[in-house]
Amino acid sequence: MTIALVEKKSLLLQKIDEARNAQGVEQALLQAIQPLGLISIFGGLVPRHSVSPTEVTQRILLRKSPEGWRERYIERSYIIKDPIIERLEWDRRSFTWTESASTCRDHSKIDLVGNEAASFGLHDGFVVPITLPDRIAALETEQGEIR
Repeated sequence: MTIALVEKKSLLLQKIDEARNAQGVEQALLQAIQPLGLISIFGGLVPRHSVSPTEVTQRILLRKSPEGWRERYIERSYIIKDPIIERLEWDRRSFTWTESASTCRDHSKIDLVGNEAASFGLHDGFVVPITLPDRIAALETEQGEIR
């Protein structure tokens, strides 16, 4: 790891630590990912079972995404159809959306969620699973077109 990369990570962690609220954390993460061509972030607690739209909303921790995408994702219960959520059931390593699609058992889910996301400008992304002490997995995904 280069010194420049270590310094960038250190600066990002400092900005997150100094953030006063979730919006400050979102802003620090967006500043870090935008040079990579990523346009939004979404993070939350990953359910272990089907959940209501209200519970989905309560599980969202970070939510900077294109106008209307979060609402559509919740209203259409994409959380139970999302290949990313399916992969998180068994994989705790970082992966791309494309990688989650390649391991999805139901290809209709790939087209459904993927095409909907693409209509909002979200073509690919990177998922970072985080396991919490109480064993509830948290998800921080950086969505957007990877250049």
